[in-house]
Amino acid sequence: MYCVPQTYVFTLLALKMNKKQRMKQQEAEAKHQRRILAGYIQDRFPKVKAIKIKKTFFNSDTDRQLETDFPEWNIPLTWYAVFEVECPMHECVAGGFDLIDTIREMVAKKLTHGNGTMICSGWQDQERVGKYRCLTKFSYEVNIEYL
Repeated sequence: MYCVPQTYVFTLLALKMNKKQRMKQQEAEAKHQRRILAGYIQDRFPKVKAIKIKKTFFNSDTDRQLETDFPEWNIPLTWYAVFEVECPMHECVAGGFDLIDTIREMVAKKLTHGNGTMICSGWQDQERVGKYRCLTKFSYEVNIEYL
């Protein structure tokens, strides 16, 4: 029986994927690597009892609030210490919001409440990459309980 080399199979699969699919696959692989490197919340922040994040998104053009499925995020301590929030705009490419610096600073200062606003730096869609930024606004409130 003839065995096809793994790299050849992956190359054929990559050729069949369109540009958007390849980009999504690369993003997923990078996200997986970030999770592994980050470790678990309970190990990274051993004095934290609970982390809750309230999320609100706004359309950059109209400043209207966007509907989201889970406006409040109760984060299990057994999750990876990656606090990335996806952009709610489904066509957004390489966007999102990262709260790790906010949470790291809050834990270092033993703060229990923090809030802020971020702007998505992704691209509106695949055809506008390099031309038009997403610019979706993200407001957040972080609450941390300590042991």
